[in-house]
Amino acid sequence: MIQNSRLFAPILEYGFRLAYTTLHLILSILLKNVSRKKPWVIFGSEFGEESSHIKGVLPKFIESCDADVFFYDKKLRRLRRLGAQEQIYGRFASLRMRLEASVYVVTHNIRDIFVMKPPHTTLINLWHGIPIKPIGFDSQIERAMLARVKRRTGYYPYEQWDHLICYSEHHKALMVSATRGMCKNYSILGNPMVAAPRVKANKKKYVVYLPTFRNKPVNDFLLLKNYAELSLEITSGKAADCTQILKKHPSSPSEGLPSGLSKIISNETVSSLLNKASILVTDYSSVIFEAIALKIPVILYRPDAREYLETYGELYDLPYNPNVKETTACREAAGLINQLLMKDQAFEISELTTVETFRADKFVDLVKDCLLQR
Repeated sequence: MIQNSRLFAPILEYGFRLAYTTLHLILSILLKNVSRKKPWVIFGSEFGEESSHIKGVLPKFIESCDADVFFYDKKLRRLRRLGAQEQIYGRFASLRMRLEASVYVVTHNIRDIFVMKPPHTTLINLWHGIPIKPIGFDSQIERAMLARVKRRTGYYPYEQWDHLICYSEHHKALMVSATRGMCKNYSILGNPMVAAPRVKANKKKYVVYLPTFRNKPVNDFLLLKNYAELSLEITSGKAADCTQILKKHPSSPSEGLPSGLSKIISNETVSSLLNKASILVTDYSSVIFEAIALKIPVILYRPDAREYLETYGELYDLPYNPNVKETTACREAAGLINQLLMKDQAFEISELTTVETFRADKFVDLVKDCLLQR
């Protein structure tokens, strides 16, 4: 049985490859009959229309670019035209997106959005943060996935990216390494999440928890349980006059919350939470770079550090920043948080880890150039 499966595996993979190539050819032929008054620019995100990155880009873009702007909702499988003439395309939205998009802007990976990028479409990837754990070819786990994609389709996903938007030279260096330089262009335009200076609404103190996720539900539950215990430690501490907020990662399971955690869970956007945060607590989220740029103290609480590193491998060698504290112990994390709450500590920005403010005008010019080239 095992020998038969090994025999048929290459046949199936080349079958997938033939199917993708045929689809690509059909799309190219159909495009000759597509006509429209304005080009279509479509935005899409793994994290939905509330994505902080999308919100940092769209307002400036809609008012500056002479194009029909849409958002593709992957979960609802629909296209929604943005702006004054709002219109929703529900039926065959995914196919229309492939047929009519002149420029497609994503904030994450694309393997779930485009199986094969049509030849007429320019793909711009805003990414979603400076990576902390190895990704792409730097990750042993992802290398196996990339090899499967290559065998089935004849290309690596990164070869489809026309522009990868980077936040800084440090971010660009990491992404060039992770993608082996396969993207056509790496452009440093800053971070959409820090498109505007932070304005705190009041002097109330907020402790914001933004843990990431694990690949198994039981590990996700244990991680959230550790953060729930940390929250209780803060509540019983001397500096308890603060509001605690936890936002779950979109990839974290929605059910089976630890006891007491539901009281502090919020559905606010990351940008909104960063705007009010007095302290940020996370484990491996790239949001630490936005926090540093916005002068927010950061506590890296990593209760399962040993298991995490055994699974994902060593983290990227990130520049040292004295304003970021790390611990694996709940009481130590609570102590660090209480110390910060009891005094107003000014944090300096490290040049090595600063995330540049997003240059929206440069992004609009980039999209306009892409439209002119089509």
